[in-house]
Amino acid sequence: MKMVSLPMRTDGQDVVDNIDQLKLALRHMGKTLSAMPLTCRDKPMAFRSSWPNFNQNDDLVSSMQRRPAKPSATPKDISDAEYWLSHVSRLDESSRRIVMARSMGITWRRLEEMDGRSHTTLRKIEQAALLKILVMVNVKSEKDK
Repeated sequence: MKMVSLPMRTDGQDVVDNIDQLKLALRHMGKTLSAMPLTCRDKPMAFRSSWPNFNQNDDLVSSMQRRPAKPSATPKDISDAEYWLSHVSRLDESSRRIVMARSMGITWRRLEEMDGRSHTTLRKIEQAALLKILVMVNVKSEKDK
């Protein structure tokens, strides 16, 4: 999974000093989470089958029928995603849902339909949540010094 990474400090942590960089880091976290493989418990009951798919007609399977491979996450990507998830999980439920939805790429219009509030209200909630995350990251980095 190739993405632009954030600048690193000497202790290996990403440097995030404004909201745009934080949004980029959370979007990277969302892509990493979506690239993680599903277990049998993550799949709906209708798709939990141990039988492999195979071609019953014995014809050659064309490349048009093949699904593209999902990009796999690197260990660093997984560590970064875990780091950001630990900060997002400290938010209240409403803020956490909006921040996670935006990091997974859900549009504001879709969020309006799902939540029932206007996009300006949702943006204010997201902005406040991102500021809380920035404060948490800065407090933790101050304790490490």
